[in-house]
Amino acid sequence: MTEAELKVQEQIVSVFEELYAEIKKLSLELGKLGYKQRSALVAHVDSSYTMHKELNDARTKWEEMSEVRNVQQWMFGLMRKYRDLWGYFENYDEIREEIEAVKSAAIKKEDYKIAGILTHWLDKLP
Repeated sequence: MTEAELKVQEQIVSVFEELYAEIKKLSLELGKLGYKQRSALVAHVDSSYTMHKELNDARTKWEEMSEVRNVQQWMFGLMRKYRDLWGYFENYDEIREEIEAVKSAAIKKEDYKIAGILTHWLDKLP
C-alpha cells in the first residue's frame, strides 16, 4: 500500500470510528427520550388525556433522533461490509457511490433530513 493510500485509509478509519461513537451516543440519548416519552404518556393518561402537546413533542423528538441513528447505523453497516480482515476499506470508492445513491434517492423523495445526514458524513470521507 502506498503512503497516499495509507493516508486515505487512515481518514476512512477515523470516520468509521467517529460514526460508531456517534451511534453509541445517540443510542443512549434515545433511551432517555424513550423514558421521557413514556413519562409523557403516563402524564397524559393521568390528566384525563389533556396533555396532547407534551406527548406529541416527546414522541416527535424520539422519532427524529431515531431516524438520525437509523441512517447512521445503515451507513456504519455499509462501511463494515467493505472492511477487510486488517481493518482497511477495500473499494472505498464504492462506499461513497452507495451513499451518494441513497442521498440522491432521498432528495428525489424530498427527504432532505436524510440527505443532510448523509452529506454530513460524505463530507468527512476522503
